[in-house]
Amino acid sequence: MRAPIVLAAVLALACSKKEPAPAERKEPWLAKPPDASAALRAKYVLSDRCEAKVELKAKEGTPRGAFRVCRGELDLNLSDLADSRGTLAVDVASIEIASGGDAGRDDQRTQEAQNWLDVGASRPEAERERLRWATFTLTGITDPSATAPHAGRRERVEPDAEEPALPPDDDGGQPTSERRSVTMTARGQLQLHRVRVEVEVPIRVSFRFAGRAAPDLAPDKLQLTTRRPVVVSLTAHDIKPRDAAGVFQAQGMKLLGTQVGTDARVSLSASALLKK
Repeated sequence: MRAPIVLAAVLALACSKKEPAPAERKEPWLAKPPDASAALRAKYVLSDRCEAKVELKAKEGTPRGAFRVCRGELDLNLSDLADSRGTLAVDVASIEIASGGDAGRDDQRTQEAQNWLDVGASRPEAERERLRWATFTLTGITDPSATAPHAGRRERVEPDAEEPALPPDDDGGQPTSERRSVTMTARGQLQLHRVRVEVEVPIRVSFRFAGRAAPDLAPDKLQLTTRRPVVVSLTAHDIKPRDAAGVFQAQGMKLLGTQVGTDARVSLSASALLKK
């Protein structure tokens, strides 16, 4: 009887042997966590320094310039970028029109551009403040190249002179960081000079991680860049020749289409930091 007892004990030990631990998941991660409750959200505040280049191509020339001031806040779902909202506003009073050949600022043409935008120097300050912001309100995102930032395309990390260096690793080694980029189309409404229109903005967002990109780590900085210029109709937003007090100047209408384009092509580059 001893042999069957020994055999039974061996079989019992074999059945109770622990299974090996599952291998740790490597890249690529699931773009979307299976548990919707695990979604990671984060807010980002736009830097007030930005560059929104503008050109108005016409038959006899192409005036060029740039807006330099932005503001806004983004509320991103880092587990599902399509479920993100926010606003981005450009200060149209910050426009600077370049001299011929894009060399320096043309003060006279800059003042004329501010007048056309109805933020001339003689406008009442309260009205000027109300009209100076061109605001894009994000209502949806389509065609993202990746559902989440950590699953985006890895980029080469370049030193950022405007940001402090990352702290060293716990072991005293060199700091690690990673950038991932995602392309998408941002849909929303653009409000400029009291007029609101639906627009689509093809953009590329570069996410900087203060460490290795991971599903549970919020990027500490974003860089937003339009992939193609956004076309803004001057007529749709009632942008037309005005003087410094905002009074319509009919004689200036002959410039539209000949020396000043009827559509503004705007290319934006802006950054945002994680809100603490």
